Amino acid sequence: MNDWSDFTDRLAEQLTMLPDGAVVTISGAGPSTSYVQSQVVQLSDALWATFQGKPKPGDEFASADPELMTAAGWQPPETGDHGTSWWIELPWPVASPIYRQLAIMIVTGFRDGHQIPDPSGLSYDAWNSNMNDRPVDLPLLGIPAREQQ
Repeated sequence: MNDWSDFTDRLAEQLTMLPDGAVVTISGAGPSTSYVQSQVVQLSDALWATFQGKPKPGDEFASADPELMTAAGWQPPETGDHGTSWWIELPWPVASPIYRQLAIMIVTGFRDGHQIPDPSGLSYDAWNSNMNDRPVDLPLLGIPAREQQ
């Protein structure tokens, strides 16, 4: 898969199916970052997501454009309890259009914030924290699952 529009649609649909306790980490690397990741956590009463990038060796920062990330809907890293990550917390249940907006926010971070040209280099890890961290399969994403350690 190499189309961000298709990935956005798949991600939005997959997010609607997450069980309570699901933790999903989508990651890749960009031209200015050695590691970029977004994490989504589905709780019984909330849905929250974070986004962050780690710099390549020798680079001081791997921050996405603050104006771009804020315009997409992310809360800045210096606010809240999410450390160096951009974040958003949503009360649950969440309406379908909100899942789509969250998918757009995540794609904006990868595509525009960290210049990842397409989703083909992304992978995911997913588990259910309510079920002894049992792996969760996310076939709709169309990207590979990372190997379990």
